[in-house]
Amino acid sequence: MLNPAFLTLFLSIFAASLGIGMVSPLMPIYSQSLGATGIWLGAIFSGFSLARIIFMPLFGRLSDKRGRKIFITLGLLFYSLLSLGYILAQNMPQLIAVRFLHGAASAMVVPIAMAYIGEMSPPGKEGKYLGTFNIALFFGFGMGPLLGGVVTDKFSQTASFMSMGGLSLLSFLSVLLFLPKVKEFKIRSSNRSFSFKILLKDRILQGLVLFRAFYAFGRGLVVTYLPIFAIAHRINLTQIGILISSTILLNSILQYPFGRIADRYDKKRLLLLGSGISALMLFLIPLTDTFLKLFLVALALGIGGGICMPAGTAMAAIVGKRKSGMGSTMGIYSMAMSAGLIFGPLTGGIIQGFWGVNLVFILGGLISIFGIISFYLVLIS
Repeated sequence: MLNPAFLTLFLSIFAASLGIGMVSPLMPIYSQSLGATGIWLGAIFSGFSLARIIFMPLFGRLSDKRGRKIFITLGLLFYSLLSLGYILAQNMPQLIAVRFLHGAASAMVVPIAMAYIGEMSPPGKEGKYLGTFNIALFFGFGMGPLLGGVVTDKFSQTASFMSMGGLSLLSFLSVLLFLPKVKEFKIRSSNRSFSFKILLKDRILQGLVLFRAFYAFGRGLVVTYLPIFAIAHRINLTQIGILISSTILLNSILQYPFGRIADRYDKKRLLLLGSGISALMLFLIPLTDTFLKLFLVALALGIGGGICMPAGTAMAAIVGKRKSGMGSTMGIYSMAMSAGLIFGPLTGGIIQGFWGVNLVFILGGLISIFGIISFYLVLIS
């Protein structure tokens, strides 16, 4: 597993994720400094995910035919350039445009990198390989908020955006210079409708799409509105960074062991268990009023994600191998996540505007439970 291709992609995605994670807890506050409230705040976060929905299936399918490296490389280059866009944005439309373009660049990177690793993994070890690769994503996203909070407190928000650009540029150069091309699956011209018409008929993928969308709905609410909830309880930016980082770091630590467990045991049960824990924690957020209580909830959210995410990713990789369309499969799976990340913040913005931020998290818990039930019903049918 520790071959040059895996290590190059692992370290590059970690650096890029670290940069994005640095600015994630700052976005709600930065957006409010430009005048965003309620639905505008939701639109800023949803613009990123809307672009991913539009472009991920397209780029995933093209990568099945044209190769993975070119898309990963271009996406990381755009990451570094767009960091300047955040600094230069002066109003809501400009910031939404930057977020949309950043989402389009993301569609070239994460799902296609997952497809690269999925193809590399031997049969029966998808959980181990993709669980280990997920460490790069989650550890970067986890360390980023902590580092970003410290950099912003000590220097400025601009310094955090510049750091994101520098880390993305480093990732771009690493992939460009050191990532080898892999033998890609070829899609015959007579089978051009394969990716979507056949893949979407797969019951396992249907269940995974429902799980990923509703799970992301709840997580989108946490990322967007937890900083606002925390500030209302006099929690500072560094502590907010600790909250978000602790969730993602614990999630990251659990990816490898639960990836191996997913290879040996029932992936569906692991997915239901982890997502159930996460849903319960969303209900508990409005009941917390101190940093310590929020920290404990954040740890439990990390445990839930660490249990269910390796199982879900491994199931998607198995579908991709069976259908010989890994890029398309990962594109659809990741698109479902982006759908949840769109409707979560947008719906949360409406709820917050009328009824306050506490009800946002209760909504997230209810939607997450609905997703768990939907996944179960689709698979048993």
